[in-house]
Amino acid sequence: MPSSNTTSLSPPPTTTTTKTGWGPYRTAKDFDANLAMILILLISALVCALALNAAIRFFLRLLRRHRNENSSDDPEKHARTKPTAAAAASLPTLVYSAAGNSGLSDCAICLSEFAEGEHVRVLPSCRHGFHVKCIEGWFSARSSCPNCRAAVVVVGGGAEASERAAEAV
Repeated sequence: MPSSNTTSLSPPPTTTTTKTGWGPYRTAKDFDANLAMILILLISALVCALALNAAIRFFLRLLRRHRNENSSDDPEKHARTKPTAAAAASLPTLVYSAAGNSGLSDCAICLSEFAEGEHVRVLPSCRHGFHVKCIEGWFSARSSCPNCRAAVVVVGGGAEASERAAEAV
């Protein structure tokens, strides 16, 4: 007989197990796949950047080489770009006197004032004057005026150019 004190047994409650591990990475398999994809993308971006760098450097070298070849084809143009020692020596040289040279007062290369009786070399294109040794050292590396950066073109002989420079100053 059934007793009234009997309780009916119900099935045990089901346990719901939620994976709270690493958020979107529920399993180690998902994490490994995503990490591999990120590494592949980073390495691909690095390879592309290095290839682009190499291509740009190649084209810049090619352009520079092409420019240098074109400038060496014209010997007259090359001679005008860098005066030789003989050409620099043919520039007019004057003896400085404070009374006669009001426009010339100091050398822009060594920054010292001209002394009475000192030899000054005058550039024909812009009429700027410099110590002889200073301007020769300048011309060993450059082909322009230290003051105004005008291109230096040697014109005529030394004595004739000296007379023209003396008249202009």
